Amino acid sequence: MNPLKFLIRYGTTSLLLCTLENVGLLSQPAGETNSLSSEAESKASLLRELELRDQRLAKATERAVQGLRGKGLNLFKEDCKNWANWRKDFFSDTAGQLREASQLSDEEISTWTEEVRRRTSWIHGLMDHRNHQDLTGFWSDGGGGYFSLVEQGDQLHFLASCARGPTRHLGSIQGVAKRSGAKAIFSISENDEEPTRLEFSFEKPWIVLNCTNTGAYHGNAAYFDGHYAKIAPLSTEERQVVLKATQQQP
Repeated sequence: MNPLKFLIRYGTTSLLLCTLENVGLLSQPAGETNSLSSEAESKASLLRELELRDQRLAKATERAVQGLRGKGLNLFKEDCKNWANWRKDFFSDTAGQLREASQLSDEEISTWTEEVRRRTSWIHGLMDHRNHQDLTGFWSDGGGGYFSLVEQGDQLHFLASCARGPTRHLGSIQGVAKRSGAKAIFSISENDEEPTRLEFSFEKPWIVLNCTNTGAYHGNAAYFDGHYAKIAPLSTEERQVVLKATQQQP
């Protein structure tokens, strides 16, 4: 499904109206009425905020669809499919039935609203920095994967981290990848074990990261693989942090 249609289909306007119509306040005692009214108003406010964030995300998505070209656009469309699947999983109950926004708890609505805000910011970051020639910067895959990168000649100094899954399994790894053409490779092996390998492929405006044998560096549900967009530059101080952390790396 087209991501814009997906957002429209599962928008919150009609859900909010249904919530207000079905609260049934008039049949409740005064004390309970006030309590229920407060709860209904709170939920209505959360739903309005989610709807506003959904609208902003739709506009950001449209900006990317119209502004990207070629493989960059194809990767973004693939990412939109992943986002739609993630939303479906989040909105599904334990039986796999898709819930509407008004059926979520207040905490769930707030959590998803924050995810929508982050994705909107990520898309605008991608579009704002998509034409940068310098690879140095802060990169994100929009789904819990990040790395700070400092480019020095044919060396890419990186600090990578991730937080994946509903329980936020964590991971981190750092090093210096050696660039050759459209790729840069980082490989490290300890105690003659199978090497850990990170391959950075440059697919402007993305860096596609493919990893092998990284289990020692992250939790069971975590991973570093993904296609990353540069979403912010690094300050002089931030560059120094990356270089200092990786100076002992091969």
